Amino acid sequence: MQLSKIKIKNYRLLIDAELEVDPRTTLIVGRNNTAKTSCFSCVGNVLDGEAVSFDDYPLLKREDFYTKIALFMEKKLSYEELCKQIEIISIEFLVDYSLDDPDDNLGALSPFIIDVDVDTTTALIRAEYRLKIDEKTLWALLESSYYKDGAFSPSEESHKVLADNFGKLFGLTVYAINPNNPNDKQVKSQKKLHDLFPFHAIPAERVLGEDDTHNSSLGLLISGFFDTSEAELDPDVAEEIKKLRTIVEKANKDVQKQSDEILSSVVDSSIGFGYPNIEELKLGVTTQLSIDDQIKNQTKLSYIYGTANESLPSSHNGLGYKNLIKMQFLLAAFAKDIEKRGVACIPLLFIEEPESHMHPQMQTAFATYLEKFLSKLSTV
Repeated sequence: MQLSKIKIKNYRLLIDAELEVDPRTTLIVGRNNTAKTSCFSCVGNVLDGEAVSFDDYPLLKREDFYTKIALFMEKKLSYEELCKQIEIISIEFLVDYSLDDPDDNLGALSPFIIDVDVDTTTALIRAEYRLKIDEKTLWALLESSYYKDGAFSPSEESHKVLADNFGKLFGLTVYAINPNNPNDKQVKSQKKLHDLFPFHAIPAERVLGEDDTHNSSLGLLISGFFDTSEAELDPDVAEEIKKLRTIVEKANKDVQKQSDEILSSVVDSSIGFGYPNIEELKLGVTTQLSIDDQIKNQTKLSYIYGTANESLPSSHNGLGYKNLIKMQFLLAAFAKDIEKRGVACIPLLFIEEPESHMHPQMQTAFATYLEKFLSKLSTV
C-alpha cells in the first residue's frame, strides 16, 4: 500500500493544493515563500494531533471569517449555519492498496477501509479542523467585544479575541470516507491516523551549534545512546555502547568514592576552627558526579586530518557537511523506529534541504543519495 495523493485546504499559503506522491521519492521544489514548509507543517500538525493557531489560517480567508462570526453575534446567522459556512482547514490522504494481495494484512490501514466493495482498492482519509466550541461558550467568549450596553457594537478587540482563542475554537476530527460515496464516512481517532502514518520531519538548519554559542546538536544525538536500551540499538553499535557504559559506570564509582573520602577528610580536619564541635557532630561529604553527563554535554564534532590525527573544530568546515551528518543520524533513528512498530503502516519522512532548490542539478543527486542510504538502513 502506498500514499498516492495529499490534498490540503486553507492552511497558510495552501488554499487548495494537491500533491501527487511518487512511490519512491517526491521532490517539492520552489523559490522561497511558496508554501514548501507549510506542506509538511500541515501534515505534521495533523499526524501529531497538534492544535492550529490563527497564524495557520490563510490571510485570504480571514475577512470572511470575521464577517461570519459578526453575523452570528448579531443573531443574523444561526450557530448551525456558522459551522457550515466557516472555511475550515482540512487535509486528505488517498491510499492505494491495489498492489497488495487480498489476503495481506493491511495493518494500520484497516480501520480506514469502510467500503465493502471488493473492487475498491483505495482508502480516503480526511482530517478537519472544525468549530468545536459549543454555541453557549462561544457567545460568552465573544459577547463583551461585540456588545456595549446591550447594543451590538463590535470593538477593535473582537479580532484580537478571535485570534488569541483560535486554538480553543477549532478541534481536529478524523474521518474514514467511502471513496465511492463521500457522504458515507466514519469518525476515527487521531491515534489511528498517527499509527497509519509514522511521521518524521528533518527541518533545514542554518546553525547546528558546534561553535560554543549554541547547544550541540551532536551532543543531543549522543545522549540518545546513553538513554536508549541496548536491545533497541544496532547490534554493532550496542556492543560498543555497552563497553562505554561499563567504563563510565566504573569511573563514576571510583571518582565519587575518592572524592567523598578526600572531601570528608578536609571537612573533618576543619572542625576546631568553629562550629560544629567534634562532640556535637561529625561531618561527611557525598558528591554526585556524573561523567556520562560530561560526555553528553561536552562532546563536539571535529574533523580529523592526516596520519598525525590533527583536528579542527567543525565550525571551521562547511555547514553543509554538518547538515548531512546530522541527517544521517536522524534517518537511522527514524528507520529504527519504523522497524520496532511491527505492523503494516506508511512511514512519512519529510526532509527540508535548504540549498538544493538553488542548484537544480543537485536535486536528483540528493534524492538518489537519500534513497540509497535508506535502502541500506532497511537491510541492516
